[in-house]
Amino acid sequence: MTVKRIPSRNKTASRIRTLRREKRMSQSCLAEKLGVSRSLVSSWENGSCTPDIGKIKTMTMLFGVPADFIYGATDRRYNIKIPDRFEFDLTKLNDEGIQLLHSIYRMMINSDEYKI
Repeated sequence: MTVKRIPSRNKTASRIRTLRREKRMSQSCLAEKLGVSRSLVSSWENGSCTPDIGKIKTMTMLFGVPADFIYGATDRRYNIKIPDRFEFDLTKLNDEGIQLLHSIYRMMINSDEYKI
């Protein structure tokens, strides 16, 4: 059984501050969008408390990242949904496209990240 490490409050605080700054938002602006006080945003960013799940969900939409990223449980900024199977016509690919697809496939089968 694999136990998932609980991310630290400091990691969450750092992620919220970084994401807010990347969007060039002030603490007041983020607070307004979330319906909270600026001092509460400051408390999240200094790690003295963490936002509730509802505020995290809103931040995922504002910042375009998954909740696991905000919590610091992953370094992946994007939710990637891969369908069970792909259907497309390979005969329409030129040589460069075939080489690129082949390279991506090799990368995926050789990566520990994609192994089941």
